[in-house]
Amino acid sequence: MMERETDYEQEAENLRMAGSAFSEEEGIVVPRVFPEFSTRRVLTMEYIDGVHLDRFLASKPSQTLRDQFGHKISLSVLRLDHGKRLMYADPQPGNYLFMPDGRLGFIDFGCCSHHSDEFLECLVDAERAYLEAPEDLRDVIARINELTPKQAGDDARMELLVRFVHWAWEPIVHEGPFDFSDPDYFRRGVELYGDTLRRRYTRSQPPNTCLIKCMYGLRAMLNRLEARVDIGSIYRTERSRGSRQPRKPAPPSA
Repeated sequence: MMERETDYEQEAENLRMAGSAFSEEEGIVVPRVFPEFSTRRVLTMEYIDGVHLDRFLASKPSQTLRDQFGHKISLSVLRLDHGKRLMYADPQPGNYLFMPDGRLGFIDFGCCSHHSDEFLECLVDAERAYLEAPEDLRDVIARINELTPKQAGDDARMELLVRFVHWAWEPIVHEGPFDFSDPDYFRRGVELYGDTLRRRYTRSQPPNTCLIKCMYGLRAMLNRLEARVDIGSIYRTERSRGSRQPRKPAPPSA
């Protein structure tokens, strides 16, 4: 990841990919790259005029405005995940700019992960298990975390991981806007992850590191905004229109 963070050719490609994901009407602005002034060690981008989260909150924004920005932040992450197979792993206050005209500046694409077919298949299977076949959930959790048979047979471990999955999905399956200002929701998530670390339940596929960063970063941003976001509706829309399916091999030629 340190190499990715300092590979500005790759970050420039991430920026171009992200910039193509949003329409002007959606109000999410990704800076344009100037390739003639960029190299592997230098990245030159368009300047975006806006303020970071602390200054935005200090202006006492209305609930409506906070909800609108919360919607844009949620859409920014889910659109890339489902539409571009790109996990944006750094949704934190320094990487969003609240623009005076109501648009959201979306910057810093060094900490990103491109879904492999193998990991994407795990994600798709996890979604299906949670939404359609809960009896398969433990098996999918074991596979996505690459658990040994002994670890997968540890009921205490599996119970904690299942509780974590339920916490992660709670805002998505909630009917209507979810109130991310609820301190109990975020506290439970922090405690669950803390428990996994204390018990050393850290075995996992490498891309899960980006997934966890994305998951907690997004929820922390929405919690700071005290935003109410119908993230379930955004998820369903992006899932239905996106390309988050493993690539199928081309049929053999005749």
